[in-house]
Amino acid sequence: MLFDNILKASQHQLFTILSKKFATNSIINKGNFILVKGIAPILLVAHLDTVHQENVKVICKSIDSNI
Repeated sequence: MLFDNILKASQHQLFTILSKKFATNSIINKGNFILVKGIAPILLVAHLDTVHQENVKVICKSIDSNI
C-alpha cells in the first residue's frame, strides 16, 4: 500500500490495514486497540481542538501549572 493512501485513510480504514499487516503477531486485536508482540514501527499522532460556544470562565490548572 502506498504511503499516501495510508495518510488519507479514515480511522476505520487505518485500523483495518494495521489489523491485516500485524495479523500474525498481534496478541490483541479488538475494538480500536491492537497489541503487537515484537517490533511494530508505528507512529500514532492525535490532535484535538475544543471549541466552546461561550468564553471559558474557569480554567483549571494542575499543581505544577502545566495544565
